[in-house]
Amino acid sequence: LWDDLLDNLTIEEMVPFIVDARFVTPEIERIGLNGQVMIDGPQGLNGWMVGISGTSYPVQEYVALTWNTEIAAKQGELLAREARASNVSGLLAPAVNIHRTPYCGRNFEYYSEDGFLSGKMAAQMSYAAREQGVTVFVKHFALNDQEQLRGEYYTSLFTWSNEQAMREIYLKPFELAVKEGRTTGMMTSFNRVGATWTGASKALLTDLLRTEWGFKGSVVTDLYVGAMNNEWWMDIEQGIRAGNDMWLTAFVAGEIDSSDPDNQYYLRECMRHIIYMVSQSTVSP
Repeated sequence: LWDDLLDNLTIEEMVPFIVDARFVTPEIERIGLNGQVMIDGPQGLNGWMVGISGTSYPVQEYVALTWNTEIAAKQGELLAREARASNVSGLLAPAVNIHRTPYCGRNFEYYSEDGFLSGKMAAQMSYAAREQGVTVFVKHFALNDQEQLRGEYYTSLFTWSNEQAMREIYLKPFELAVKEGRTTGMMTSFNRVGATWTGASKALLTDLLRTEWGFKGSVVTDLYVGAMNNEWWMDIEQGIRAGNDMWLTAFVAGEIDSSDPDNQYYLRECMRHIIYMVSQSTVSP
């Protein structure tokens, strides 16, 4: 049935979903695919690209300080209900990177210095939002634990670790959000793990996320600023082969050679993931 559905899509219809997910995905009425609206963020609706804003909630660090997963779930429920009222189907939240230093500029968006605590909070928020029919995109996957130099136009931060530290600390929140929170959305990060951009890492997005953890949804990039960084970083053809499905464009759409048979195969796989993610949302703009 999946093959029959995907056979009904043209390459021209698939491409915008992948290279130009400008906080909005298109509608394809003839196959019953609703358009979707995705906005930030962890502390409340903040749709600067689509003109939507909402209540500001306590920062995630304070939520984690309660050690109360029921509060995290309630926050997820309220955020999702507010999103539904604004016809928003996807929240670019929660953010679950690790407090490695008190001076990180995004600590207010991240729960904790502890991977297990962060994961338990994120799982409850994710599950509660999904129960309301709203997709959450857990971010930033992975090792995006400092702001300085994490994303520059021609390069990005090279982060180095060992597998034990990654699994026990830095990947644990994402794992719990998938396995317990049943999230169907994930956002990759600007940085590299070793020398590979996270969005082009098959080991991260296919071998670990989809195969080992059983993730079924769609993966979107962090903000993509266009052709000036396409050659060296956040490369679309590398990304679709690794398991990254959508490029969160700001001003300029990305480009891909859609005549290449290999690219056509991976575009189809990206659409499989995107359609599954959309099918789990009950929000229709």
